[in-house]
Amino acid sequence: MFSGYDTENCESFLPEELVANASRRGDDYAWRWKDLIHVAEEAEKQEMASGGWRVLFRTPDGECELCWYSFYPEEKRDKESWLQFVKRSWKESRLKWRKLFADKDFIEQGKKAFMLSRDIEAPELHPSDVLWFVLYFKQETSKKLYEVEKQILSEPEDLWPVE
Repeated sequence: MFSGYDTENCESFLPEELVANASRRGDDYAWRWKDLIHVAEEAEKQEMASGGWRVLFRTPDGECELCWYSFYPEEKRDKESWLQFVKRSWKESRLKWRKLFADKDFIEQGKKAFMLSRDIEAPELHPSDVLWFVLYFKQETSKKLYEVEKQILSEPEDLWPVE
């Protein structure tokens, strides 16, 4: 699983204008709420599953993560094809986004958390201007690698020759 943290990977599956619209801090790319659906559509076209997302307020001086609003879709089911998983993972993400934006507590908590930083940094800022979502993506190959790593780690005795 990766975020947009690997520039080459991110640019290889998302259109340049979406990568250009992202905000990068450390290893994470984040997108504004208005770009979420478009990023999801593009990732889905490239057969990238949603690995989940985190919500945060990101200002020039720092960020405030609303970790209780993070979301990670259910893992791929045994009988589910990769394409079915891709579609389901983004459907789950879209549903969670709709619920989140309809949640009055989210809006109020965001305003309270944001008021402090606005007073300190820039009174003209509005919460929606600094609301960002760090998105995580899954590739089918990452799932295969995960399964291989899991098998190797569960059978460490096979890694060493017996004397």
